[in-house]
Amino acid sequence: METLIYGVMGMIAEPGRIVMMLIGGVLMYLGIKKEYEPTLLVPMGLGTILAFMMSVTVLSIPSLTMLSRVVKPKLLATFVGICLIGMIISGYVFNWLQPLFV
Repeated sequence: METLIYGVMGMIAEPGRIVMMLIGGVLMYLGIKKEYEPTLLVPMGLGTILAFMMSVTVLSIPSLTMLSRVVKPKLLATFVGICLIGMIISGYVFNWLQPLFV
């Protein structure tokens, strides 16, 4: 529960992050539902959302429980997979770049 509260407080402290995630959601909506350039807008929207979400609370049990009530299991599994792969890749990239910043 503390992790969820920490994540919500972090989002409130940075309203720009919420705005960017909404923009990413709008891009994905336009690409999927309205079919406006889906090969361009869907990856842009997904990338925007992935870049601005908090990796600490994304895969927490409360977050996944809430998501499981709104999305289909296949989409939830895809979301978890993308988040895990993104976190692993970004971890390796930052570890690889660490000597440049130390």
